[in-house]
Amino acid sequence: MKHTLRRYEFQSQFLRGGNIILPETIIIQNGIVTWSKRKIYLIGQDIKSIAFDDISSFHISVGVIGTDFTIYGRGNDVIVAKNFSKGDALRIKKIIGK
Repeated sequence: MKHTLRRYEFQSQFLRGGNIILPETIIIQNGIVTWSKRKIYLIGQDIKSIAFDDISSFHISVGVIGTDFTIYGRGNDVIVAKNFSKGDALRIKKIIGK
């Protein structure tokens, strides 16, 4: 399956309970979802990626302040993203087609 070359970027939001200095970022590009977050000492990043074809399901958990979502891949691949807006979570779900 051919995927679009568009790039989408989403970031956790401080007003939704996210960390203003260490936000989580979701980048969707070339059929791959990549989650990243700066490490606590601001040196380096934690990064996880899952290809669209390997995504088995997408779960959204809407809270009072923010929205968390989990992207499940085949095997043990899991991306857990916290403190995004509900609109961003729904848009991500639509982009990846789950």
